[in-house]
Amino acid sequence: MNDIKDKLKGALYAAALGDAMGATTELMNEDEIKEKYGVVDDLIGGGWLCLKAGKVTDDTKMSLCIMRVLMKIGIEKLKNIDLNVFKKEVADEFLNWFDTNPKDIGKQCKSALSFYKRTNKYIEVDDSALGNGSLMRALPCALLNTENSYALNVAQGEITHNNKVCSDILIKYTDIIKNNIFSKDTKLEKRKLLKPSGYIVNTFNNAIYFASKKTFRECILSSVNHGGDADTISSIASSICASRVGFSVIDKKWIDKLDVDVKKVLDKFLEFVLKTY
Repeated sequence: MNDIKDKLKGALYAAALGDAMGATTELMNEDEIKEKYGVVDDLIGGGWLCLKAGKVTDDTKMSLCIMRVLMKIGIEKLKNIDLNVFKKEVADEFLNWFDTNPKDIGKQCKSALSFYKRTNKYIEVDDSALGNGSLMRALPCALLNTENSYALNVAQGEITHNNKVCSDILIKYTDIIKNNIFSKDTKLEKRKLLKPSGYIVNTFNNAIYFASKKTFRECILSSVNHGGDADTISSIASSICASRVGFSVIDKKWIDKLDVDVKKVLDKFLEFVLKTY
């Protein structure tokens, strides 16, 4: 059980660290990163959002929304919850965050939540909504050791990205996380780097590429310094890698710099999700 807890904690913290570190280089290309920073190898903040070191973006903030909902519902009720009830709870929590006017909200998430706020309805199936917004917040449901964790993850994703491409990738991501937690011998498909865009196919492809690095340090630094949608790609890659190698290998100085309020929720959710194992 200690090994499982280390992997759960690793995945949670790694996702937030990848987000916080990647925010510095988001929207930059590799040459711009090298010219301005040389190599980003720490939580230094800045970037287009002008964040303080250790602060996180919408990736982590929307993930925290889902964590709060899961903990509010509770484990026993969660195992048998109606997906529509869960979906509404998550959408309402997203809306609470949306009403704070976040500067970093993605275009598709903004459109879908604006529609939900006006109509109290979800967006229809949209095969063109292929951003990575549902994947960037997929870790909380993926970590649940419950039979409905896959369905819960698809449900949260459909709130903003309602199509089969996104849903299928959420399922694949959930499968990878679970296999890593239980130390199943699954080799990630060998990938070649694509443009580091917000397109979910590219994001997932590149995240797997970086997650296949031998060490967590290699994973997070290579993904952050590749630029593009660096916060999301690094967050996803780091969560996959750390769900395999655990929390104990993560640099303590990075952990220490991560936002205190974020760490409080992560620790609380860790204790919650561990009860499902």
